[in-house]
Amino acid sequence: MNILYGRPNATMEEVENAAVSLDIDKIINSLEGKYSSNVGTLGSKLSGGEKQRILLARTFLRNSNILLLDEPTSSLDSHNESLVFDLLDKNKKNKTILISSHK
Repeated sequence: MNILYGRPNATMEEVENAAVSLDIDKIINSLEGKYSSNVGTLGSKLSGGEKQRILLARTFLRNSNILLLDEPTSSLDSHNESLVFDLLDKNKKNKTILISSHK
């Protein structure tokens, strides 16, 4: 379960909430093994945007005080980019967030 790498002791509900918050839950649930699916070496069975949202879900599940994000939305469409920035905005209290972007 790739998202769980963010916080190995997280509950399944927390993992699913992280996936829902980044709108990747529908894709995960469409896979044969759902959250336990093998997505190939380096996520080869996923699109760039899907991989990016799973990595961001892992990051948000970790709930670190400092986030350094390099091009966190480079592979995302405008809808999913808005989700990421809304989520960052909602979770910015007591955090330092540095974002590098070339847009």
